[in-house]
Amino acid sequence: MPCMAIPLTTTGGVFRRLGRTWFLLTSLNGWRGTANLSAAGAVSLGTGIDNITGQYDSANQNLVDGLYSQRDQQRNSFPLPFALSALAANTVVQKADDDTICNPRTLQNALTILISQMVGSGDTVNANTVSVATATGGSNVGNAVIAASIKNAAGVLQEYVFAETLTAKCITDSQSGGTAGAEFWTLTGDLAATSGSLGWDWPAGSGASVGIQAKTASAGLLTNGSFETWTLTDIPDGWSIVVGTASATVFQTTSVVYRDSSALRILGNASELTSLRQQLTGLKPATIYCFNLFQRVSAVPAAGVLSIDLYDGSSIINDDAGTANQTTKALTASTTSYAALNGFFRTPSVLPANIYLRVRLTTALDSGKSVYIDELCLTTPVQTYAGGPYVAIFAGSTSSVKNDSFTVTVSNDWGGKLQTAAEAFFGMRNLGLQLPSNGSGSETIPDSLVY
Repeated sequence: MPCMAIPLTTTGGVFRRLGRTWFLLTSLNGWRGTANLSAAGAVSLGTGIDNITGQYDSANQNLVDGLYSQRDQQRNSFPLPFALSALAANTVVQKADDDTICNPRTLQNALTILISQMVGSGDTVNANTVSVATATGGSNVGNAVIAASIKNAAGVLQEYVFAETLTAKCITDSQSGGTAGAEFWTLTGDLAATSGSLGWDWPAGSGASVGIQAKTASAGLLTNGSFETWTLTDIPDGWSIVVGTASATVFQTTSVVYRDSSALRILGNASELTSLRQQLTGLKPATIYCFNLFQRVSAVPAAGVLSIDLYDGSSIINDDAGTANQTTKALTASTTSYAALNGFFRTPSVLPANIYLRVRLTTALDSGKSVYIDELCLTTPVQTYAGGPYVAIFAGSTSSVKNDSFTVTVSNDWGGKLQTAAEAFFGMRNLGLQLPSNGSGSETIPDSLVY
C-alpha cells in the first residue's frame, strides 16, 4: 500500500537527483564533443584534437597519426555515462518501490507508477517543442500526396521524436514491377548517434528505414470511397444521406472527376448542412488512422465549410486526450482545381458501439455552387520508428514514377531538460512512456533542477 507520494523536487526527490545526474552527463558529453565548457576554461576533446593536428598540417603528420582514433575510442568507451544511467534508473525504481510495492521491480513498472502519480497530482516537466512538416519533391512526375503526424494514439505530441529530415522515395512504379496507384516507397531518416543515447553526439537522427505503399480509395478501409459505384440514382453505394436529398443536393458526377470516372457532388442552397455517412467496422481501439480526399468547388463561394469526422450517431468521437476527431476545410479557400485534404483520427481506448465516417457541411454552401469530392481513402499509417511520426502516402491522378520523392521534416528543440534526460537515461520511446509535460511555462517541476 502506498504510504506517501513519490518525492519529486524536494532534497533527495526523483527529479532533483535526476537533474544533478543529467547535468554531469551533459557536461561530460560537452567535453567529449566539440563544445568548450567555458570561454577560458577546459577545451573540448574534439576542439583540442583539432587544435593540435592543425599545427602539423604542413609537416610532421606522422607525429599525430592515431590521435583521431584515440579521440573516438575515448568518446565511445567512457564508462561513467553507463554508471550515471544505471544510477538514474535505480533511483526511479527505488523511489517507486519505497512508496508502492513495485512488482515486478522493473524500470518500466517504476516509471509507470511515477507517471501515474504525476498525472494524478497535476505535476509536469518542461515540454520539448516538436513539429512536423511535409514537402513534395521538386521534380516529381506523379502527384501523390503525403501526410504525417507526430501525435500518438492517445492524442499526445510525441516529445522524443528526432529532429531530422526523413526522405521518402518511390522505388517501384508500374514500369518496374509495381502497380499504378500502389507504388512502393521507402522512408529513411538521418544517421543515428554513433554511441547511443548516452553519447556525446546524441541526439542525432533516427536511422529509420521503413517501407510505405501508396493507397487509392479502393485499397482503403472505406466501401466505395472512390465514389465509382451508384446502384441507386445519385446515392453512392455504401453511404447514407443523413441530411440532403438525392438529385436535389447530392449527385453523382461523371464530368468533374479527379480519378477514374465518377465523383460525389454536393450542391449548395445557402441553408442545408448536407451530410453523408458510412458505418465503419473493424476499427481498433487506441489506434491511429489517416484519411485523404481530393476536393474542388465549381466557383469560389462566399461561405461553406466541409467537415470530415468520426461520429457515433449523436456526437463527434474524441480521442483519449479529449480532441475531436474532425478535420475541416473552409471552402472559401478552395479553388476550381482538385486539391488534397487529409487528416488523422485517433480512436479512443474504449470504442463506442457505432462509429461512422461522416462527410458534411458545417456551414452552408452558397446557393447554386457545388463542392466535388473524390478518392476518399481511410487507411492505417506507418510509424517510422518507436515514438516517431506516422506517415501515409496517397496516390494522385497521375501515377508516381521511380525516384519521385517527399520530405518529412521533424523539429525538436530538446528544450525540456528533464524530459530529454528521461529519454536518454531510460529509453522512454521504446517503453511507450512519456513524462507529463507543459509547454506554456507553467510546469511544476522546473528545469532549474538540472545544475
